[in-house]
Amino acid sequence: LLFYFFSVSTFSIITLISKNGIPALKFLNYYRGLIWIVFQCECSLSLLVDLTVWLILVPFASNPVKFLNYTSVSMHILNFLFLCIDLSLNSIPIHFHWGVFVIILALTYMAFSWFYYSETSKWDYFFMDTSKPINAIWLALVFGLHLVSWTFMYKMAQRKEAYHDKKMRKTQTESMSINDNKDVGLLQDE
Repeated sequence: LLFYFFSVSTFSIITLISKNGIPALKFLNYYRGLIWIVFQCECSLSLLVDLTVWLILVPFASNPVKFLNYTSVSMHILNFLFLCIDLSLNSIPIHFHWGVFVIILALTYMAFSWFYYSETSKWDYFFMDTSKPINAIWLALVFGLHLVSWTFMYKMAQRKEAYHDKKMRKTQTESMSINDNKDVGLLQDE
């Protein structure tokens, strides 16, 4: 998350101090694409993490009260709210087919978890343990939650774009009617 915000801040500062904004260099185009992908993944994965924590981990925890602290709430609720606010205020489009990056990140994390377990003999999440057959159902559920969270964020972005388009059309229509009224007034004065 910090990577995303520092990247956006860096681009914003460069845009403000540069006469022509950010130059169209090949490296910067790749960097823009990377930030775009990271933002889209963060939006859906923050929702996924929240759903996983509050619907899977807390109900099955031996001490669910341990999740009710400032750190847990800020990581698992406020993070999602801030990303939703960011999504609603920015003009970054979200493409449905880029949801594949969310799946790639999930598979990468799963491979990392298996490597981590092979080194430490410790599972961070009970459903990642492949020795229990029931965890196949949990993994399928989490995979389904990936798809649900990605689709939710995509639909939310579509609603945002429709709202901004409607607002833009209304502003343009009002602007044109104001200009038409000024033209009529000028014609009447002559």
